[in-house]
Amino acid sequence: MYQKNPSRSDFSPCFCRGKAYFHRAQARNAHSSFFTFAHYLAAVVAAIVAMPSRVMAQPVWTDIMNQLGQTSIASGNWWEFHNLDPAPYHHRFVSNTDLTQFPDHPVLSIPGLSSGHPATSGGYDPVCNRSVGTPTQYLESNYGTGIKGVGFLGSFDGQSMPGSDFSPGAWLFESVFFHEQKCYNGGREYGFFYDSYGNGVWFYWGTNENLSTVVQAQVQMPNVYPNVEYYYEIYPTGDSSSCGFEITVLDTGFRPVFVPAAYNVNAANYPAGKYITQADPGFCSAVTSSSGESGYVTANSIYQPPVSNIPSNTAVNLQRIFVGK
Repeated sequence: MYQKNPSRSDFSPCFCRGKAYFHRAQARNAHSSFFTFAHYLAAVVAAIVAMPSRVMAQPVWTDIMNQLGQTSIASGNWWEFHNLDPAPYHHRFVSNTDLTQFPDHPVLSIPGLSSGHPATSGGYDPVCNRSVGTPTQYLESNYGTGIKGVGFLGSFDGQSMPGSDFSPGAWLFESVFFHEQKCYNGGREYGFFYDSYGNGVWFYWGTNENLSTVVQAQVQMPNVYPNVEYYYEIYPTGDSSSCGFEITVLDTGFRPVFVPAAYNVNAANYPAGKYITQADPGFCSAVTSSSGESGYVTANSIYQPPVSNIPSNTAVNLQRIFVGK
């Protein structure tokens, strides 16, 4: 994955457990912006010009992780990686849970933040047999099939943080996304994330996630704010030869906050000069398959220390998670 790295002047990969983010090319400051509203408008124009010729109907949204004790996508697994969690793995785990039963539900926060002592490192994941160096809490669904989109009712909670709170290479994100690989090692993803630096909420999709060959699109949404509950929806559109994504954000009265828009898969791609369909020629065929995709849905709060003055309300607040069918 890529992230907005305040210590670098280029895009830099970050191999984190979870979704991918691109680091802003410029140093963090109050006046710099990786993808400004002007860029957003330009991306909209480019996306509309190159929209897929066949726009797929909105899928039927179906709740997931709303039942206990299931081995299907109806249940999920809660994880926390925290250096103060019990040895030897320094993690906590709850299997086959739902949105109403995982610890501290309905929020996923930074481990240790509620006590005023955020974790300084992660732990070990015995399922994927690897170290998780970044402190995180996340809820990952069990395996599901026939997936044609992802969405949730909830909020990304937090406050805008200045660049001075982030040491070189540090970051903090919250996200909800679909992914193909259980251990986040490659594959395709799409979803939403919140970046506390800049206080922005973004949508994204990409391929080869968390690998050095990652190519990803991401756009910050105007008029979508943290600490406000919305319905977030993203789903693929088009066909095997030309595809994109439809994004909608509604308030709790079902009024559009982010006007539904279709984006071509290769709009706003990063790193510069790279395109998703070149890196992954099978991308459109997979995401627009009439039988849907197979994989998982994850929600998380995750950060790379050291970060100072983390707002106490930093968390993903989850009321519902759903997939398109």
